Formats: sequence, structure tokens, C-alpha cells
Amino acid sequence: MKKILIAAAVVGAFAGSAQAQSNVTLYGLVDLGVRFDRTSFGTLQQLQSGDLSGSRWGMMGTEDLGGGLKANFMLESAMTADNAGSTGFTRSSWLGLTGGFGEFRMGLDYTPYFNAWSSTDIFGAASLAGPGFRGAVATATSTTPGSAALNQWVGGSTRQSNSLFYKTPTMGGFRGEISYRFGEGGGAAVAPTALTKNDNNLWSYAGIYAAGPINAQVSQIKVRTNSTNTTATDTTAGARYNFGPATVSMTYWQRKTSPTTINDNTYSLGVAVPVNAWTFKGQIGKFNDKTAANADATMVGLGAEYSLSKRTDWYARFGRNSNSTGATWAISGGLMATGNVVAGSSPSAWSTGLRHKF
Repeated sequence: MKKILIAAAVVGAFAGSAQAQSNVTLYGLVDLGVRFDRTSFGTLQQLQSGDLSGSRWGMMGTEDLGGGLKANFMLESAMTADNAGSTGFTRSSWLGLTGGFGEFRMGLDYTPYFNAWSSTDIFGAASLAGPGFRGAVATATSTTPGSAALNQWVGGSTRQSNSLFYKTPTMGGFRGEISYRFGEGGGAAVAPTALTKNDNNLWSYAGIYAAGPINAQVSQIKVRTNSTNTTATDTTAGARYNFGPATVSMTYWQRKTSPTTINDNTYSLGVAVPVNAWTFKGQIGKFNDKTAANADATMVGLGAEYSLSKRTDWYARFGRNSNSTGATWAISGGLMATGNVVAGSSPSAWSTGLRHKF
């Protein structure tokens, strides 16, 4: 990614503090395309931002403190390039230190769980043609205080705020990651009770190996909601191997809550084949619901990317979910929702667009 270095001399009023910075980098990514979702009630059409990668802009910087110690920060904002929408720094907002001990961060960042499974997913966590089964569910809950489950879609829990993060140094291709989120239950105006004061405290940990053609990972994320006496746990494991002519990946997810309202697992198998400036990808996944609902499904994802330059890509994506008679899984990332999907139907979506990095 091409970066724009902002010299301290042009920071103006902040020059006094900025001069200590080694550098501050402004960067971003714009992804725009057209998407069509085929549902039980017709086709939904839209111009969409971020179907291959989330559109964003941000800044990051580092200061050399001496003795191998550095201070680092990142502020990254999501944006919807199709309508000029932008959020605060909701993608990343953290401050940390790196050194011989590894890396420590605090704030909002990717969870070790997400870092692990996205490293072995052939689509790199893309929503339309990725592992699937991540669309909205009628009983969907979130990880905000008071929620009864960690998430209601495979591969959720991408980022966590109010968190501490630590990564070990990489040794022989292996690194460990751990994070802890403060649930911050109660509130300034309401005295926390024994049941709510630790609501939604969250742990995530991962072991990731990346050396040569091999990438392997195992990770878990767990949240406890005392007010509802609920524990939710997501576990993932996977591996990816680059044979040269093709890369093959396998990823596994398992989700459980106690008491049991969610109990399922998903397996996916993917392949990527580079041909000159092209990369062709395919993936198949199987979702197995172990509860009485038996909401099983099978997904197929296909993709093609063409590198127009080092910074600009054209892409096309296709995804299809084949739902069992008890399932209404939608394909996430577009206008499709469970209200558009009849149980047992097979919704699909495709998109094509451009991605530019700066």
C-alpha cells in the first residue's frame, strides 16, 4: 500500500508535539461496486461500498523511544464511499508499545480470534463469498452489555473496544495473541450489582504459525453475561498451504452458549489459483446446527480478481446459501435480510467493482 508521509513541519499548531514522531502516515482504501441479491421475494440491487474490502481511511504513527522501544498509534475510520458516509474511528483506535517483549495495545482493535481465522480463510474474511452463514438471524444479538450470546454468525467478533491486546514476539514462525475486554457494566448513574458489574468481560486468545508456504491457527473467544447467567464461546482452527500453482485452505468454527441456545459448527474448504495478473478463488462450506432447530446449510463462494496495478484491482464475487427446511440464512454485506429469505430457500448474491489503495 502506498503511504503518504506527513512531515512534522506541516502539522501546524501541533508541531511541538509532532516533532518527536518518527513519522505519521495517512492511508486509505476505496472499494465501490454494484451488487445484486436474489431473495425469495425478488432481486435487490444496489451500488455498494466495501464488498471486497471495507472502505476506510486512517492515520498511524510511531515514535522511537530508544533501546528498541517504540510508541505506536492507529486511528482508522470506516466510510461508505457510495454516499460519502463516514464514522468515527470505529475500525481501529489504539495506542501501544512495541519492543523486545512483543507488542502491547489498548483501545479498539481486531481480536486474536479474528486475526486467526481470517488468516486461513481463502477469501480473507470477505463477506459475500467468504465462509457464509454470517448474515442476519432473526434472534441476532450483539456483544454489547446485556447480550445473551457472543454473536449469531460464524466468524463474528471482528473487533473489540475497551480492550487490552498483547502479541508475543514471532519465534520460529509462531506468535501468540491475547486480548481482554472490560465489560464496563453498571454505568456512572447506576450502581452495578453483583450480577452486572462484570457483564460482558471478554477473553480472546490465539496461536498463529506462519512460515514459508504454511499458515496455521487455533483460537478461542469467550464472553460471560452474568445478568443472564450465560456464557458464549467461539473456537476456530485452520490451515493454509501454498503449493505454488495453487493455495488450499481449511477452516473450522464452533460456537456454543451455556445454557444451550446456540450449538453449531462450520467447515470450509477453499482454493486460490493465481494466473498472471488474475487470481481465481472458490470455497465450499458446511454449516451444522446441533440444536433442535436443525438449521443446516451449505454455501458456495466464487471469486475473481485482476490486478490493474499495485494499488488498483477489479473483482467479481458470487455466493449462494442452500438452506435446509429449518434455515433462513441470508448472505451478509448487502440488502438481504432474514425477512427476504424463506426457510429452505437458496438465496444468492453477486457483485463486481473496483478497489483502490492509497
